[in-house]
Amino acid sequence: MSSVADGRATPETPSSSLLFLDLDDVIALNTHYTGRDAARAVNQPTRVPPDFHERLFARGAVAALNQLLSEFRPRVVLTTSWLRLLERNGFLSLFEHGGVHVGADDLHPVWEAPEIYGLGRGASIQRWLAKHYRGEDVLILDDDCSGATLRETPWMRQGHVLLCQEGVGFHNGLLDAARAAFRTPFGPRSVWNPPPRLR
Repeated sequence: MSSVADGRATPETPSSSLLFLDLDDVIALNTHYTGRDAARAVNQPTRVPPDFHERLFARGAVAALNQLLSEFRPRVVLTTSWLRLLERNGFLSLFEHGGVHVGADDLHPVWEAPEIYGLGRGASIQRWLAKHYRGEDVLILDDDCSGATLRETPWMRQGHVLLCQEGVGFHNGLLDAARAAFRTPFGPRSVWNPPPRLR
């Protein structure tokens, strides 16, 4: 069963899916505005340019992401570098104004997986999974640059990682691969061991 909030169905039981979501080059292409612009907009809302919320996130990427969210209703964990700039409510405000269907109830209770300095995105997600994974289906949505360390992970080989092209972002052409990721069993023992840091 589900309830309805803001015109969208919301599940009454916890989601069985997890989406690890980056923003840069996934839905924010940095063509007009960047994460720093987003932080300024949240902190100084009276000084937001008229076109800011329309142009911060790419319309096609948002539409594709919203389609995925409507089909699987995952709990979302943010992995973006914008975590250094914004708090939870700031993200929720940007999503609301930018048409991204991620509300407070859609974020996982542990909603952030900040990057571990020097180790990259893969290590931060592994640390999160070690503490909070409860058997959900998993999709990691990132980009070629910040998600580079994900290429050597078992998650990539199993099809649970989608790396968007820089300057292109998420789009309808990636939806089938994203659906397949959620439908493919995720092995909780798929541990990635990052290389040791050079001293």
